[in-house]
Amino acid sequence: MASSRAARATLEHSASAALDDMDCAVCGRSVPHELVDCVDGHEQDCPDRVCTACGSILVVGPSPLELLRSA
Repeated sequence: MASSRAARATLEHSASAALDDMDCAVCGRSVPHELVDCVDGHEQDCPDRVCTACGSILVVGPSPLELLRSA
């Protein structure tokens, strides 16, 4: 029953968000990931995604160490 609820929620949400299958480091499998609300101003071009299976966030960007080195 819970899985059908989750599947229904995913289908309803997918109408408003682009879903991309990506490898999730937490789930350990390829699952749909969706766009998150971008705080960096990327809007629809934001590279960050959230896993629809477990809710973990995949943040794509430069390493914090690289940012410190270039400062």
